[in-house]
Amino acid sequence: MTEQSQKLIDAVVEPVRVSIVEETFSYGVAEKLKRMEVFAVARSENSWLLYAPEAGVFSLAFGLAPDSLRILGFASDDALAEWLG
Repeated sequence: MTEQSQKLIDAVVEPVRVSIVEETFSYGVAEKLKRMEVFAVARSENSWLLYAPEAGVFSLAFGLAPDSLRILGFASDDALAEWLG
């Protein structure tokens, strides 16, 4: 296991529903994810790894609280890639 993979595993949290309020890069990911349930599944300080089960994608977000997160603007099925930004 790589060091980065272990860091992600160490950051895993009990899933919590989140709200996306902004998108850093305007690729339409926020609009797509706002229409479905999205959960934070990992957290380190102000960085959150989000997962949308309906779409099967992960996305990186930033913020202080789960009800007001700003996503980076990318999403994929690769949790580690999204976590690394």
